[in-house]
Amino acid sequence: MRITSNQLANLVRRSVAGNTEKLYKIQEKVATQKSVNRPSDDPLAMGRILGYRTTLASIEQYSRNIEQAKTNIKFGEIQLEEVYEQLATAKNMAIDQSSGDMTTRLQTAEDIQNISDRLLDLANTKLGDDYIFAGYKSGSEPVDCAEVTCGSASELSGGEYFTIDSSPGYYVWYNIDGSDVDPAPTGMTGIEVGIGAGDSASEVAAKTVSAIDGVGNLSSAPATSDPTRVEILDGGEFPDIADGSTGFAMRTVKYEETAPFTACAEISFCDPSDLEDGDYFTLGDDSFVWYDKIGDSSGEPNVSGRSNVIRVDISGAASADDVADLTAAAIVSDGAFEASVTEDATNRIQILDNETAPEIAEEMDTALTLHTVKYNGDDGDLNFIVSKTLKIKGNATGDDVFTGDGLSDGVNVFDLLKELKDAFKTPTLDSDWIDNIKDNLIKGSDQVQNAAVDFSVAYTRLESTENYWSQFKLTVENMLSETEDADLAQAIVELQHQETAYEAALAASAKLFNQSLIDFLR
Repeated sequence: MRITSNQLANLVRRSVAGNTEKLYKIQEKVATQKSVNRPSDDPLAMGRILGYRTTLASIEQYSRNIEQAKTNIKFGEIQLEEVYEQLATAKNMAIDQSSGDMTTRLQTAEDIQNISDRLLDLANTKLGDDYIFAGYKSGSEPVDCAEVTCGSASELSGGEYFTIDSSPGYYVWYNIDGSDVDPAPTGMTGIEVGIGAGDSASEVAAKTVSAIDGVGNLSSAPATSDPTRVEILDGGEFPDIADGSTGFAMRTVKYEETAPFTACAEISFCDPSDLEDGDYFTLGDDSFVWYDKIGDSSGEPNVSGRSNVIRVDISGAASADDVADLTAAAIVSDGAFEASVTEDATNRIQILDNETAPEIAEEMDTALTLHTVKYNGDDGDLNFIVSKTLKIKGNATGDDVFTGDGLSDGVNVFDLLKELKDAFKTPTLDSDWIDNIKDNLIKGSDQVQNAAVDFSVAYTRLESTENYWSQFKLTVENMLSETEDADLAQAIVELQHQETAYEAALAASAKLFNQSLIDFLR
């Protein structure tokens, strides 16, 4: 058979290319120290490698979750330790001062207030941007709104307006002293706000609220935090608002960050049968609220140093809810305070004095529970996923530690401290009352201790789970290494061998083609 030059050239090309490819692969194995660099190298091994890597990624995520949970728990334990110590101090004060004179008791009452203030600080502790005792409500949330901050009348020109994009569209315009012209923008319904030239921003806001409230499906209210700001609703939704010409500050999104515990003045009522004619509580600096159970005003108590009397006729009351309604109505009618029944508890009222919580005190056994601190969080458990089937709670809520809501034999530690302070301030000390508060403070300490025990148990489980994953990670890494990693010594020998084969192929190819024309003519 005759061998052509093309056949020789193809043979050389295949030989050199094959040796080059083998040399490249073994060089890659030495450089990466991996025996499998792509699926085509070993499809079965690559499947195992991908499985091992997925497992390692899961272990890394579980480890991060465990570390975060441990941080939360360690930080929470520090706070709980101080809460426990503060309650122990209050309990000791209740024991030590139960027979003290009036001067000493008044000083102790101030000390109790300091303890309450410190507990409030601890209850509102943050770790990073999150409140640690707030449950799921641990951070700030954006809240849609439609709010307008009003200027004074002196900052307005007659006929200025802003628009409310509802159906149909409205415009709110300002008529100063009745002398200005309706701007009448096309296709919209006007809402006239009559103001005086000397009106302040707050007065302009109040008149704006009143005007909007009188129209269609719209409603408006002053913003709680600023009397110059009005909030607008359209059927319970926030409509779009726009600055037509007034120069008012328009807000369509607001960010609110509420601490899990805030100061409040709230009272929970029991059945009216637990009240006696003439029972009362004090409110603010000068007022007291008393209960006329007979309905003839004959039982009004004489409360020293307080001249503003608010009478609550409960002669027709049949339930705690009735007492709450009548009390709120009487306080509102007096005019010095605002009061309303709370949304989540119909036997409870909340009282405000110029949008702040006034001081309230139970001077007699009026079957009331006074609340000076309000929990704004929830009972959400922050569960950290530490395995495919295991979640570990890494937080304690305000209910778990401070309010006792939902707990068997739980107590509200803030209410107890308020009660203890009031007990020490009474002219005649009731030792049975003090003993009852002391017993409840022990329950509060147990409540805090139980939360700390839960933390300790959770931390132990986290550590054991962390140790398990640490050992399992080493096992998976060894299995991955055995499957994926190259035997470096063997790879280097193979590289040297392949380099020799490659050089031999090049030398043979060069010798094969080192011919002249005469060689072909023979």
